[in-house]
Amino acid sequence: MVSSAAADVLRADRQRTLRKSSPSDAAKQHKVPFGRDIFAFSAARTYRRDDNSSPTPKFAKSDLAMTDNARRIAANLEAVQARIAAAAERAGRAASDVRLVAVTKYVGENEIAALLDAGCHDLGESRPQTLWSRAERFRAAPARWHLIGHLQRNKVARTLPLAALLHSVDSRGLLLAIDAESGRLGRTTEVLLEVNASGDESKHGVAPEELAALVEAAAECPHVCVRGLMTMAAREGD
Repeated sequence: MVSSAAADVLRADRQRTLRKSSPSDAAKQHKVPFGRDIFAFSAARTYRRDDNSSPTPKFAKSDLAMTDNARRIAANLEAVQARIAAAAERAGRAASDVRLVAVTKYVGENEIAALLDAGCHDLGESRPQTLWSRAERFRAAPARWHLIGHLQRNKVARTLPLAALLHSVDSRGLLLAIDAESGRLGRTTEVLLEVNASGDESKHGVAPEELAALVEAAAECPHVCVRGLMTMAAREGD
């Protein structure tokens, strides 16, 4: 059973939606497709909220499925954390040095709430607009949002207050936009520089030979802190 502040926010919002819908519409709204990630599971739940009380769960036929899915998510998370710990030990590092970010772009809000309840607080979204809406929906939860997809300069101002780390900085122009907005906010923004190591034309990121120039540009931005690189090799074989 989900009991975190994240789930409480979700419950209240879900009830407001259901009060405006017919039973058949509500059933459609609760259908969540399976995703490709290990955290993606279909789940459904209905809630009630008294006028003068906090949201409380009202069990429906789908509650057992939601419980099973939440348990499966928690078990998968534990398994991934164990693999990270084993890899860190082999490398002579502490597991606490590694931060796991769960990409939530293929899952619904119930799965996000289950992830947060299981202790995974770093969540990644590819689209700025989705990150905006989900950060608002789970604003009372202990979530740290990561933008892992492409960021356009016209979306910097709205994204910066919500994202703990920008994973996809790939141009001097974007660096300057982030630096200017960060200065206006009186903060330093942490970023990763995106490198297209595979040369895949469908991917964003600078070519490896262009990285030095991007690092030099970042050094001229006092409100930007480069935490590392984001890159992904081409997928080959099995």
